[in-house]
Amino acid sequence: MLIANTCRSRRMATSLLDQLRIGPVRVSGTALVKAIQRLETVCQLGIKLPDAGVPPSRLSSLARFAATAKVSAVSRLPSVRRMATLVAFIHCLEASAQDDVIEILDALLQGNCLYQFSVPLLPKPLGSNI
Repeated sequence: MLIANTCRSRRMATSLLDQLRIGPVRVSGTALVKAIQRLETVCQLGIKLPDAGVPPSRLSSLARFAATAKVSAVSRLPSVRRMATLVAFIHCLEASAQDDVIEILDALLQGNCLYQFSVPLLPKPLGSNI
């Protein structure tokens, strides 16, 4: 599912894995909506780590490979290794997608607060030179 091509056109063919790899690059309302949609997509996959006690370093290593390797390289892995790699990737991606949403929202709120403080809060009384 993550590896299969989901968007086919003459110019590009992307998989869900490729689409989820790309995080937000700007701070805007549109970027916030896309980041939330990305997080919802990751959560809807419903992938949770089993209680097997996998070391965190091994999880991050598998997730890094899935994040940087071509989809064709991931698809050529043996089925057990491919499944472990994709589960580790989604596990780490869920945390980073949550962080992306929070960072964009924080930046938007800080930007709006700065803008509000640069605008007078109360209108000046007529005839006032203050």
